Amino acid sequence: MKVVYYSWLAVTGIIAFYVLVAHFPSYVENEHPLFTDLFTAIVYMPCFFILLAAIPSQLAISLIREPKKRVLWSFVFHVVACMLVQFIFSFNVVANLMLIAIGLAASAIYMAVSYLIFSLLKLCYNHKVIL
Repeated sequence: MKVVYYSWLAVTGIIAFYVLVAHFPSYVENEHPLFTDLFTAIVYMPCFFILLAAIPSQLAISLIREPKKRVLWSFVFHVVACMLVQFIFSFNVVANLMLIAIGLAASAIYMAVSYLIFSLLKLCYNHKVIL
């Protein structure tokens, strides 16, 4: 059960890391800044929040037993990701807030899907269903 779940986290983490490293938005000698802005909002920010907030939160949820500490660590990871967006990207305040909202939405969707996978695998394991 844990192998499939941690494989899911590892594969999505590797894909998000690749997108972050290979496709960092650069505006130097850029002929299409609007495309770069759209790519940043649609692809880069979700990968940024998935890698820096959602995956560590999922690991904290699966490894920490106490519910209050799970929520605290998840909150800390998301706050740190929001602060990094403010420091790394030099857009205006409204654009940064929009990027943070997009990233938080993607992080929430990823965490919901990951928790669903975790719960279904746990249910299958408890009922001795072979995957």
